[in-house]
Amino acid sequence: RELPIAERFSVRGLERYVDIMTRGGKVTHLFMCAVGQRADYDSKVCDPIWMAIDESKARGLEPNEWPVNARKLHDLGIDPFKVWCDYCRRTGKASLWISQRMNDVHHVSADWNMRTNRFWWEHPEFWRKPNADRKSVGSWTDVALDYSHPEVREFEFAIFKELVDRYDADGFELDFMRFWEHLTPGREREQAPILTEFIRRCRRYADEVGARRGRRIGLATRCPTSYAAARDFGFDPETWAREGLIDILAVANFWAADDYDFDFANWKSRISAANPKVIVVPSVGDNISCGSDVVPASSAALKGWADNVRADGAEGLYVFNAAYLCREALDLV
Repeated sequence: RELPIAERFSVRGLERYVDIMTRGGKVTHLFMCAVGQRADYDSKVCDPIWMAIDESKARGLEPNEWPVNARKLHDLGIDPFKVWCDYCRRTGKASLWISQRMNDVHHVSADWNMRTNRFWWEHPEFWRKPNADRKSVGSWTDVALDYSHPEVREFEFAIFKELVDRYDADGFELDFMRFWEHLTPGREREQAPILTEFIRRCRRYADEVGARRGRRIGLATRCPTSYAAARDFGFDPETWAREGLIDILAVANFWAADDYDFDFANWKSRISAANPKVIVVPSVGDNISCGSDVVPASSAALKGWADNVRADGAEGLYVFNAAYLCREALDLV
């Protein structure tokens, strides 16, 4: 908003966003989400977000500014993620990573939502609870995609491959915390090797492309703050670290940062023992959970959380949804 409207839809406007988020010199990495349920670029694998413009109009709705702005940039021939990759490498302001949400299920109980993609709609047999009634499930994650199906893994890997081929980023994030359930209910621990093998496949492809580009392409991921919960959901970060599959592990809550006293030291000890080269950071979101209430995070609340994890050995902080926090996030770092 510091720029005139006309300048926001320009290469310099996008570069200015990086300038704002990195001012102060303490931000080392920027993670830009290119794919949630739909893609924010002209994807050949996943529906572009601007498909929602015509869908909205067909329902007599005013299109949301998200798909409208994404389409405006596309029509101008500007890919924001390419701009950010180039600008960060050219200026050294931060290391730019592209994030892929591995199972985003925002608003899936609605009759229609601008976010949901056709693969999810057309394959209810691949949901964690196959063919469930979307409107009566206990949690959106009941109808998240189930990675035990090879077709789901092929779809998600095709997106990952497209991102790696398209963007010359320093690394790519497999965000397994947006949302956090990926396997058949009740069989998550048994099926944990499925997620590990998926990450191996991503690592192999990143290495192939990295060899051609003459540098290593990093891989990052996020998992729950509770080690026991992470294993119960089918995550095996120690193996990921031990095999050198990941470079960064962000230990995160979902949405609300309600875990002020999780055992970060345990995470750091486990991952460092498996592979001391892996960076382990605690993650905080843009809300604070206080019992049953959720309130927007303030600078003071975030700093209290940061003090706790720093005392537990954290050498860095991962701020999720930083664009929504903005001033609070910048205060935090």
